[in-house]
Amino acid sequence: MATRINAARCAVGDTGKDLASRSMAHSLPLPDKPSIAVLAFTNMSGDPGQDYFSDGITDDIIADLSRFSELLVIARNSTFQYKGKSVDIRQVGRELGVRYVLRAAFAAPATVSTSALSVSTPRPARPLGRPLRSQAR
Repeated sequence: MATRINAARCAVGDTGKDLASRSMAHSLPLPDKPSIAVLAFTNMSGDPGQDYFSDGITDDIIADLSRFSELLVIARNSTFQYKGKSVDIRQVGRELGVRYVLRAAFAAPATVSTSALSVSTPRPARPLGRPLRSQAR
């Protein structure tokens, strides 16, 4: 279906980028309950073939967090727009309307010996963009 939409956009000369930039230019209000966006894990292994691993881990975390009814979890399609981009966590939080942003990177998926995980709060409950919990092995 996405291929058909892209073909139709090409036919009329529309890339869809204007719509995306207009819709993300404002801040969304925070929901009443805790909210989190899980960004795509960064593959730092140097092997592009390992992207499936990082995407799978991200998908699993989003699915597991979504099981908690008291937590609002942003959908994969919304967070994966930032994949491969250097982003400001505060901006991501404002654009997606979340209180917390989880981001991570790994270097060796087979052993997961080098990994980093950071949960940041981009909204004013704490100092902006400061990690709440960060771990590296």
